Amino acid sequence: MIKISDVIKDIVTGNPFLQFGIQNKLLNLSQVAKYLRPIVEAKSKKEVTDSALLMAMSRLQGEVSNKDLQRDRFSFENISIHTGLATFTYVKTEASLKGAYKLHTTVHNNNGYITISEGTNQITIIVESKYCSLVKKLIRQKPQFAHESVSSVGITFSEEYIKVPGMIYMIVQQLMLMNINMLEVSSTYTELVIYMANEDVKPAFEVLHSIFVED
Repeated sequence: MIKISDVIKDIVTGNPFLQFGIQNKLLNLSQVAKYLRPIVEAKSKKEVTDSALLMAMSRLQGEVSNKDLQRDRFSFENISIHTGLATFTYVKTEASLKGAYKLHTTVHNNNGYITISEGTNQITIIVESKYCSLVKKLIRQKPQFAHESVSSVGITFSEEYIKVPGMIYMIVQQLMLMNINMLEVSSTYTELVIYMANEDVKPAFEVLHSIFVED
């Protein structure tokens, strides 16, 4: 027979938010117990009471407050900084797309930094600040958002983490705790790039490097 305590521990270790909240005693366990009750009943295949869940969660919190409950520890291969960037977001039109592609060709031919993200209704360009005047020349429409003092933190990680849930959450959580605002995020298979204001890049790099890079 599956123990309620085992089910709860399995749920918590699979949820980074619950891990952090329980370890640091930030959650109202009574409310969490009510929220988890249907999940626990489904996994244990038996009815449970809120009081039984609360007791099990209180016991778990006491056990792990000073321990590492995290199931998967992430260690990144490299974290780097890129400064001197700017970001522009436009309504996606034929004209803005045409201008963006011309910009990409020019910057690429000069070995410059540029990335273009295309959504359903918008297009975002992140490029070296020295190309700001060229952006405005090639795309005449007013940007919906523009920031010309941007830096990025680039993270390279092992492909084994692709199948592991919670990695991006753990990164975002650390930046949130530092009150760092992410302007844009882009990714490839084993790379994640987070864009932010220039003044935020140093503390962002320091906290992510200290937590996720093994010396």
